[in-house]
Amino acid sequence: MQMNQMKQMNKIIKSAILASSLLFITGCSTKTIDINTVEKERTKLNLSEPNAIKLKDVNFLIITEQNSNTVFKQLETSNKDKVLIGLSDEDYIKMSENLLELKHYIIEQRKIINSYKEYYEPN
Repeated sequence: MQMNQMKQMNKIIKSAILASSLLFITGCSTKTIDINTVEKERTKLNLSEPNAIKLKDVNFLIITEQNSNTVFKQLETSNKDKVLIGLSDEDYIKMSENLLELKHYIIEQRKIINSYKEYYEPN
């Protein structure tokens, strides 16, 4: 039994020496890493300004009980269909508010596009 214990002790000592040598060798080796940052030129967006909106003129007719016959006669003499699409005063206000919302949305989108252009295509 003593022989087996001696062999086991030798194995343990050899393993410990090997492990400590590896630890010593790896502990002594230092590597330096050089980090170089290179700024790449940003890709140009190549966005052109959108064309200006060309809106068509719209004529609003105000029809009341008193002038309805006159308005329909004017439509007939100008060779237009005698059909009118109307809005109540409340619906006209809602339509105006919707158009204002669209205008604000377009302005906001232009700001976003200009911010992207400034970032990607600085002067």
